[in-house]
Amino acid sequence: MRLGFQNKKQKVILFVLGLEMLILLVLIGTLFIPEKSYVLSDRENSITLPYGHYFLNCEYSISSDTDYANYLYILNDSGNSDGIQNTVNFLHHEKNEWKTEFWITEPQLNINLVVIEQYKDGPSGFLNYASYEIECTNYITFIKILIMLPVIAGTFIVYLILSGRIIMTCRKAAYAMIISVVFLITCVPLVGDNLIKGDDTIIHLIRLEGLKAGYLSGQLPVKVEPVINGGYGYAFSTYYGSLFYNIPAIFRLMGFTMQNAYKLFVVLVNLATVIVSYYSFRVIFKRAELALVAAIMYSMSLLRLVDLYQRGAVGEFTALIFLPLIVAGLWKIYAVPVDDKNYSRLWIMPVIGYFGVIESHVLSTEIFGLFTVLACLMLFKKTFRKQTFFVLLKVVLISIVLNIGYLLPFIESYMLEDTYIRSGQSNSARLTFCLAFTDLFKFFTKFVEFEGWRNYMVPGLGPTVIPAIILFICTLRKGIKKHKKLIIVSAVITVITAILSLDIIRYERVLTYLGSEPSGVAVIDSIARSVSNMVKNIQFAMRFLTVGTCTYIVFVTALLDQYDDAGSDAAILRVSEIIIVMLTVIQFIWASKLTMNEMPYMNLYTMTENDKELSCQVGNYEYLPRKADGYFPEDFLREESHYDATDAVVTGYEKEYTNISFHAVTGDEKGEVELPLLYYRGYKAINADTGEKIRLTKSVHALLLIELDSNFDGDIRVYYAGKVYWHIAEVVSVISFILIVVYGMRRRDNGAEE
Repeated sequence: MRLGFQNKKQKVILFVLGLEMLILLVLIGTLFIPEKSYVLSDRENSITLPYGHYFLNCEYSISSDTDYANYLYILNDSGNSDGIQNTVNFLHHEKNEWKTEFWITEPQLNINLVVIEQYKDGPSGFLNYASYEIECTNYITFIKILIMLPVIAGTFIVYLILSGRIIMTCRKAAYAMIISVVFLITCVPLVGDNLIKGDDTIIHLIRLEGLKAGYLSGQLPVKVEPVINGGYGYAFSTYYGSLFYNIPAIFRLMGFTMQNAYKLFVVLVNLATVIVSYYSFRVIFKRAELALVAAIMYSMSLLRLVDLYQRGAVGEFTALIFLPLIVAGLWKIYAVPVDDKNYSRLWIMPVIGYFGVIESHVLSTEIFGLFTVLACLMLFKKTFRKQTFFVLLKVVLISIVLNIGYLLPFIESYMLEDTYIRSGQSNSARLTFCLAFTDLFKFFTKFVEFEGWRNYMVPGLGPTVIPAIILFICTLRKGIKKHKKLIIVSAVITVITAILSLDIIRYERVLTYLGSEPSGVAVIDSIARSVSNMVKNIQFAMRFLTVGTCTYIVFVTALLDQYDDAGSDAAILRVSEIIIVMLTVIQFIWASKLTMNEMPYMNLYTMTENDKELSCQVGNYEYLPRKADGYFPEDFLREESHYDATDAVVTGYEKEYTNISFHAVTGDEKGEVELPLLYYRGYKAINADTGEKIRLTKSVHALLLIELDSNFDGDIRVYYAGKVYWHIAEVVSVISFILIVVYGMRRRDNGAEE
């Protein structure tokens, strides 16, 4: 790009941009400067610290005479934790070292490190000694870097406007302002020091800490989160796409608390959803005004609100970023004439959409894929045109190649490992969260008790349904001039998803029947069981509305597109837009207020090895390997982990995350060592002295089992390595992504419209 100095303002902006880049480079450089550390002797327990993030190492000795627990507290001079963010620090009397982290949220604060016996006031009388080392981190520098990035982006946009590369009009500025306001409104429930406790929020906070620990253990990419399940590990990222959830994991590694890293991720998701939905609907309807209306409806839909703040459904609300891209991409494939010179290249947008969905949420992939097939069948005449069919085939094949780094480990592990979800026992033969008919279109003003759960607000299509029906009737009388097939397909899919979400469907009866070998023919019964298990794994009937919400918005926007900006149509268009937008915004704000008032809140800053109960809150244990008796190994996960040696002597045992090392000696008999890590594919055991592989299998307790030859004497190292062909698949995915980016940039440079 040539940067011409056309006027003085451009020179000033370029100077400012260069200065900002220099500041950013300086900040990055300071990351390599060692941070301070403070050592407090046995008689010192007080220190003044500025705002920031710190690690605390405590070496201590506690008498074994006490039957009560002793805890390390970080307190201010008033004897409370105001201005300090930390977790419970239990000091086990059989250990002599403890490491934790804490945050100072005041500009400067004097803290006191005090060991207190349970149920007592004042310092513990059983503490023999305690010395402390406090390590500073680069947390403040990372905050400055994160602030500089949007500042630099904003300055660059200003330069593009001044240089004429972006033509800014009053209307564009107004639209940008409206989009910004919509984005800010969607983030309001995140305001405050606390975090709304959604159904799965704790699960995903634990998962976030697991990703952080996975990187610290040396995994790249992370497939088994080490600190989950009391340190026994959990293969969340093998079964559950974590590509985008690595973003908050990076924030966590920078020093942010668990909940603040999560909040930052939700902010980015909201921003991406507003921008991507506006772009996608602009591609379909070519009218910025209608794209803005559609983006408001999508970004502020009840479905997103419930997923974001009531359910804490990270995978689903991340996948919703990409659904409009899929819709827009498929629309172009069917709407653009096949003799267009760029027709064969129309696979890019839907591939990006499916890439995002696959890497975010498996169940959303199943649902989106199912309705994609339905849409293609509804348009079968165009689907089976040679040119269209080959473009759709490209979408499928390129999506598989692009995601092979995730799909290969997932499919292999799912098909070959005996996990709880694979057994079909993890979910009952019914779908919950079924909606009443009125839930589809009513204005929600209060939470209601929902199927025995806590008070809830179910996500229907929203109060715009009635005005949309009236608009549809008026449009039919006026005559539909364009988008006929788009209106039909979007309406049919919306109705189907709405029906599937209702409580009139007897899922329990149907799924039980399908799982009971109804035909007596092995092949048919196997297919029936697979369908039954697949539907059971969807769990919530309202999930069908993830597709229905998007197609409903396409339907409404296509109706609005029948009316011109001028003449007699203008009044109907303006009134319809105002009613739809106002109802959407008012419902979202009202529902947000209800959510903030009714939902419980929590504070969760970090997680330690002592948080056994917390680390085991992983939902329905879908990805736990089953023991030999068919049950999942939940009984010992909350206990102190230890190895179990049979016919072998183990010394020098050390465990850090998913890495274990020890020295083993066997006699004339073969020996075994059962290690405190749940068995998942990808673990590797080697003789540290010779580099030879050591046989590693699954024990009857679903743990790692090292099998040793007789007369073995050597050091053993166990770690998670993944599989060679998994890593090859990951490289293929990365190369595919780079090639797609380069291909897209070349097309843009050649003036092709994508």
